[in-house]
Amino acid sequence: MAVDELRIGGLHATRTIDEIQIGGLGARRKRVEDARFVRGKGHYLDDFKLPRMLHMEILRSPVAHARIISIDTSRAWMTPGGHLVVTGDMAAQHNLAWMPTLSYDTQAVLATDKVRFQGQEVACVIADDPYIAKDACEAIEVVYGAPHYDLFDVVTPSPHHPLGCKGIGECGCVGGPAAFVNAVTDAVAHLGVRNIDMPCLPGRVWEAIRTKGDVPGTPPLAGP
Repeated sequence: MAVDELRIGGLHATRTIDEIQIGGLGARRKRVEDARFVRGKGHYLDDFKLPRMLHMEILRSPVAHARIISIDTSRAWMTPGGHLVVTGDMAAQHNLAWMPTLSYDTQAVLATDKVRFQGQEVACVIADDPYIAKDACEAIEVVYGAPHYDLFDVVTPSPHHPLGCKGIGECGCVGGPAAFVNAVTDAVAHLGVRNIDMPCLPGRVWEAIRTKGDVPGTPPLAGP
């Protein structure tokens, strides 16, 4: 139910409105579009065919961050049915490589010197139909210069698990809190501490050091 205020001249009155009765919020409405959808007669954007209509396919970056060393579009230009291949450098020549956003910022229309996220637009193709445009996009060859990373192994001091997890066989990605507790327990083991239950609060660590023993899951105690 809702209340409607009426003001007529100097008079003021209220009346109760039944939303269901007037077909407002919460009222049952008969769907008028279901019949054509369940019979396969719905019309979508891809169903519209206009005279001389062309289609665009966008080539996106497969990597999250890299420099664009080169873009070879020669094979895409030779695709039958293709009309235009656009890269970021071509857009920059016409001052169209960047565009304003709703947040009063600018963003790249097509990447020029580097890609900054996976899926960023690198080039696009205009062709007679979407299949030709997709084939031409796949013919574009882009060479990315990804940053070099040095990978190395780190050996943790925890004897319980190679990844520092509490318990043999536990997954490393979900053992963060337990790994932290293990590290703290190992750090104070020379003081006689054998175990500290989670959460590993300062009060529990202090109590474990003070009593030189196990500290089960009890309320945290104040430190010194």
